Amino acid sequence: MRVLRYKEEGVGVDNMFILLAAWRKTNPLDSVQDRSANTYAEAGVSITITSLTNALAFAVGAITSFPGVRVFCMYSGIAIVFAYLFQLNFFGACMIYDGYREKQNRHFLTCMKVPIISKDDQTSCCQQSCCRGDPNKAGVGQDGKDHNDHLIMLFFKKYYGPFLTNVWVKVVVMIVFLGYLGVAIWGCVQLMEGVQLSKLAGDASYVARFLEQDDRYFSEYDVRVAVVVTEKLDYWDPDVQDRVENMLAEFEDTAFTYGKNVSESWLRDYLAYIDRICSNPMLPPSQQLNLTDKDSFIECLRDRFLNVQGFTKYGHDILFNEDGTEIIASRFFVQTKEIDGTLKEKNMMTKMRELASGASVEAIVYHPAFVYYDQYIAILPNTLQNLGIATGAMLVVSLFLMPHVVNAVWVTLAIASICTGVLGFMTLWSVNLDSVSMIHIIMCIGFSVDFSAHIVYSFVTAKESNRDAIVVHALYSLDDREPPPLFDDEKPDKKEEEDDLFATPNE
Repeated sequence: MRVLRYKEEGVGVDNMFILLAAWRKTNPLDSVQDRSANTYAEAGVSITITSLTNALAFAVGAITSFPGVRVFCMYSGIAIVFAYLFQLNFFGACMIYDGYREKQNRHFLTCMKVPIISKDDQTSCCQQSCCRGDPNKAGVGQDGKDHNDHLIMLFFKKYYGPFLTNVWVKVVVMIVFLGYLGVAIWGCVQLMEGVQLSKLAGDASYVARFLEQDDRYFSEYDVRVAVVVTEKLDYWDPDVQDRVENMLAEFEDTAFTYGKNVSESWLRDYLAYIDRICSNPMLPPSQQLNLTDKDSFIECLRDRFLNVQGFTKYGHDILFNEDGTEIIASRFFVQTKEIDGTLKEKNMMTKMRELASGASVEAIVYHPAFVYYDQYIAILPNTLQNLGIATGAMLVVSLFLMPHVVNAVWVTLAIASICTGVLGFMTLWSVNLDSVSMIHIIMCIGFSVDFSAHIVYSFVTAKESNRDAIVVHALYSLDDREPPPLFDDEKPDKKEEEDDLFATPNE
């Protein structure tokens, strides 16, 4: 949830900056209503595209099969929608109130009127910075536009933009991009799946060191898989004993497991105990156990075998009914070997489940680590599905909101390129594809839409005469053009505009 907070703050600040930048481009001589209309006409489509595509990206993530990812994406999508509504309404209202303050030349903090400043007045920097309502102040030309550019704007307009439009720079950029794309595609092919538990803990954590050393020194004897027989069986029946033994032999005879010498089977040890102790021909006939008799089999198991030191551990492997006369379920353990790497872990779990489903008795297999191994099976299909649906949704939204179809396609290709880069470079960063990185991949869709949609929309709405100038304008993004008002037929009277919301009775 901490990541969610930072994500929403980033999107919110970005959209507020766009609204403020659009407000700054309006004519200070116009009415506040016209300025607000022009602001929303300029910034409304841009922030709508980014907010809608961000919300759609998380909505797609909410259909994944991982509950943690699903909850995170649901909260993120809803938060983005509410942030968008608050920015359009609450923040927009605050901006309009500040426009009235600016119109009446009031102080930004106390809202008290300050003297009108002429160009010849020697005023302090503080007064020049805070009193922005008077159109006669320095920086506002006869056309009513503010020509004060901050350093970042000047850098993109005078230096970076012209540099980027040089022919040789374009060639270098294309070569670098193709190299980046090639490395990214190679990384996608080499991408590993699976949760790295040691990376979920802190670098100095005892848990992280334990997991690393356990993997380094004890991976030869890995997880012990529980084979659980879930149906009631007549374990005293020799045919049932053979079926259970054959089932265990199948589990032990795989490339992922050791043989019977390191397995744990209460039935094997119990039958050996019976042969050695209870069926010893040296005993009197009255003390010998009839293996085919249910009561004798259960009684000896419950009252004698499970109380012998060395066999008491099997008490957790056998589930009796309430009166202890029947075995409801039981479990056995097989030892896996040298399961190093997520691919072997996934294949081992899949093989164990295949054997359990095809066994002659009803059985399941389990180990606590299977909750992580399950992700290895589902993470790649879920990620590809989410990326495909999200990219398609971005294309549809861009087609509706972008002025030209080609530009919507370019935005979609930019998203695909960024997602490919993130997935590919995860290999170079030694980051596996898991549920955590899946969240960040979904987030990168939203961030890539933010940047590409803003610059493309600024590009297609520019009025410059050639493409190089349009590129500079798109980077500059705070040009001096004045968008037409949305509501020409609803312009209020000038005097109505200046009704002071902050006026005192004496004014």
